Amino acid sequence: MRRSRPPSSFPRGDKTEARRAQGRERVLVAADPLPLAWAAALDVLARRRAAGEPLDRVMAAVARERHLGPRERRATADLAFGWARHAGAVDDLVAAAVRHEGGVAPRRRVLDLAAVCLAAVAAGLDIDPRVLAALPGSLRVLVDDAAAAGLALPVSLPAWLVTRLRGAYPDVVLELLAALERPAPTVLAIDRRRTSLGAVTLALQAQEVTTTPSPLAPTALRVVSGRASLAALPPSLRGAVWPMDDGSQAVAHAVQAQPVDRVLDLCAGGGGKARLLVSLGATVVAADIDAGRLARSLPDGAQGVVADGTRSPFLPGSFDRVLVDAPCSGTGTLRRAPDLALRLDPEQLPALVATQRALLTQALALVKPGGRVVYATCSLLPEENEGVVDAVVGDRRDVVRLPAPAPFPARGSLTPPACDGFFVAVLQRTA
Repeated sequence: MRRSRPPSSFPRGDKTEARRAQGRERVLVAADPLPLAWAAALDVLARRRAAGEPLDRVMAAVARERHLGPRERRATADLAFGWARHAGAVDDLVAAAVRHEGGVAPRRRVLDLAAVCLAAVAAGLDIDPRVLAALPGSLRVLVDDAAAAGLALPVSLPAWLVTRLRGAYPDVVLELLAALERPAPTVLAIDRRRTSLGAVTLALQAQEVTTTPSPLAPTALRVVSGRASLAALPPSLRGAVWPMDDGSQAVAHAVQAQPVDRVLDLCAGGGGKARLLVSLGATVVAADIDAGRLARSLPDGAQGVVADGTRSPFLPGSFDRVLVDAPCSGTGTLRRAPDLALRLDPEQLPALVATQRALLTQALALVKPGGRVVYATCSLLPEENEGVVDAVVGDRRDVVRLPAPAPFPARGSLTPPACDGFFVAVLQRTA
């Protein structure tokens, strides 16, 4: 039942509006003097504005329609997600330059181009001369001055979220906010039944990719330099390696499943944790409310069940371990999905918290006496983490909270830059 993103707080726009946006894109494609990746990035911004959809979904649609190859797709994503990371700051700089110049403001696509250029400067990306030539004089000067000054930009976060983070992480908030200004590294998960970290490291070296083992999970390789192509790995390794943040892998390891254990992944979502649990030898049942998503993500060796985790069809006490990777605000993944900050709405949180409490309550009923429930989120917000555990466990005498296993601190929160933000609570049913 896990959702990778919260409901959008933006008005989605009707289908007619989105089709019109696509039509305008097609007209622009033929005569666009910009390099392909830059033109595609502007398409992504325009369609996101028209349809109100998450940036990764819009990015995938534009990549299909423009038939982008892997290189162009990566370049487009770098530009579009770089803009999203600093949207508030770069849009303000462009608006100030336009006001200072006076006269008629350029059309929206030109303003977007200038904003993307500023974000690219902050990220240290090269700007093609054709891109600068497409900017009017005042905006070209703005970008040139930014490049000469070594522009540094803050991450774009709503004020309410910054306030919550300062309250929740007073000792590390500056380091946390600085980490959100940078893209997350690529991390790979390894199925150690089929291969080893060393074998994958050597295979990636042939692609001029440098990796290092992660200290957070024994199955994780961090990419230090280069761009890893999993499709270019030797056939014996394909399917044994997949992208997965090392903090997310640490959540799966926190289940501490043994080969004799029957494990329920109550909110299987994209299936990464179920896949890792299967690779560790556990008998895994993966449940999700979305039948299509479950069909796409169910790993080999796991049993799939379409089910609403808040109203589980399973018998009480039928699992040794239950993982509740609960749907949440996703604030721990802001390095990977920076546009999420543009869509977050604090008024959505009470509904998410209610779902999280229902899921954890159901999980505690499904685990055997002596068994364990691991409650996890990719949220940085206390009300989705400690708040949920405290509300559900409360004064229950049949549940004991255990210290979270390494690499999590005892109370269970990992934050960027160590990895994406994750929270884990380990609960044990007593007899």
